[in-house]
Amino acid sequence: SGDAGGGNPLCLAAKVRAAPTAHEASRVDEYIRWTLYGVKPDTASPPLKSLQIREEEVAAGEADAESVDGVRMTMFYYNCSGPKGAPPCSDASSGHFAWRYSEADKCHKPFGGPTWCMTETMANATYRGFNYPHQISSYWAMYHVARHTTLPTVRDWHWYLYRAGKTALKLGTSNVGFMDGTVAREVLAALLLEGEAGNTTLAAIGAQLRGQMQRRQQRWAVTPHPYGSEFGFDTTGQEEVVVWNLYFGNETAAKLTVDHVLSYMRSSPTWPYHGGARSWGDVGNNGKYLATFGTGVQDRGQMHYRAGLN
Repeated sequence: SGDAGGGNPLCLAAKVRAAPTAHEASRVDEYIRWTLYGVKPDTASPPLKSLQIREEEVAAGEADAESVDGVRMTMFYYNCSGPKGAPPCSDASSGHFAWRYSEADKCHKPFGGPTWCMTETMANATYRGFNYPHQISSYWAMYHVARHTTLPTVRDWHWYLYRAGKTALKLGTSNVGFMDGTVAREVLAALLLEGEAGNTTLAAIGAQLRGQMQRRQQRWAVTPHPYGSEFGFDTTGQEEVVVWNLYFGNETAAKLTVDHVLSYMRSSPTWPYHGGARSWGDVGNNGKYLATFGTGVQDRGQMHYRAGLN
């Protein structure tokens, strides 16, 4: 998910959706089959979990009905028995693989921003909407491969679109936009199209998803500043605010949000001015260790991934 390094499958899914090859499509299929919506009984140890809570887990009594289709924070976590999560820590606490979380001794120390260290309870949480578009994209890509190409797939096109739709429904009626949430609009279009062709199951999911997205748009249309994100310093929520306002015909609210982005992003098409966006706490997402950890100085990343969204 977004908390579990979801950028890698998201990037490959985008490539597969645009220009699939047999090998690339098979890798996304493999990710869905063994990680996103499946388990690895031949290599993993109990408790066997998939990143997304499967319908089979509910049927087996391993998860409650309300949690089905929820996306967990991550498949890896640490458990430390010391005060406030301090060491000593188990080297194999994730249950899946024997691995050593070498930086666990720093997880309990506040540095002014999130450390992203995950206990088992945190790892199983499914509340964070920003984790969902990443996974929807994998289903969405494979739907197109199965529906519009002759490349081999593990499942048929209906299964992939069904899973994309069900996962998109978990976005609910959130009052903030989600990064990469444009994929929900694309899934909605496919659901409605397949519904018109006579698939009542997909039509029903599409109708429900459209209703949810319209409620979000209607709220944004009357909100003075509708472009909020999950954090006050974040700018990843504007994408969906624009996308859904345009979808439902409100160009005024969409322009308000675009103007907001332009108020802090220079229009000069140069990397120093337009290729970066200030951040807080996300330098780890960029593959960099927290350089100022323990110094009392906050970490801020200049070349943040949200710059592309802006």
